[in-house]
Amino acid sequence: MRWREAESGEKWLREGGGGVTLSRKVAKRMEIPQTSMEAAEQLRAIRSLMERSTVYRAISAPAALVAGVVALGLSGWQWGREGMGGERFMVEWLVVLVVMSVLNVELLRRSAVGRGEPFVSAGMKLALRAIAPPMIGGFVLSVVAVWRGDGGVEAAGMWILFYGLGLLAAASFAPRSMKWLGRAFFGAGLVCCVGLPRVGGAGHAAAVGSMAVTFGMFHVVYAAAVFVASRASRADKAGGA
Repeated sequence: MRWREAESGEKWLREGGGGVTLSRKVAKRMEIPQTSMEAAEQLRAIRSLMERSTVYRAISAPAALVAGVVALGLSGWQWGREGMGGERFMVEWLVVLVVMSVLNVELLRRSAVGRGEPFVSAGMKLALRAIAPPMIGGFVLSVVAVWRGDGGVEAAGMWILFYGLGLLAAASFAPRSMKWLGRAFFGAGLVCCVGLPRVGGAGHAAAVGSMAVTFGMFHVVYAAAVFVASRASRADKAGGA
């Protein structure tokens, strides 16, 4: 009986009774190679980033050190200037962001050229797709906060929080040191978003101080930790050789 049911079923399919079902199955089968290729490309990109995590960490350390020093300098410049508006506060920090982003991109480009690899690789595209949403979200919300007359207080907390989210978004293929940096920014951002709007008249000083501690000291500590870890790693390799 089962053999006859199978035979009649095959005849029904040959006669067109299962045309719609077959077309769907064929379409799904046609989609499988494309999906598999995309998944394989993403896996190759993640594997490549994980293999180069030490390189990225070494490159990001000098940029983080410079960013930390510049952030501390800007915080010292803004300290005590309670009369400055939120627009001025935001513009000055955005200038620092643009300068440091250009520096970091240039360091990454030189490293890629030195390795003989394309600068805009599949790994970089994957990293940018992970980091971009929280960065864009933090920027848009901070602009809205300043436009509403925030004075930069809420904006500072948003930048800290969403910067941490951006680092954590790339945690799957980032060095462990960058994961800890992202966690530190995320925790500090939560505290700042809740606490900064409650400080009243001392909001400007609290915002500047928060930016100094996070974008300043966090980056300096991160760079120092990476330098120490890199030196220890080189010493271990030399000892093993």
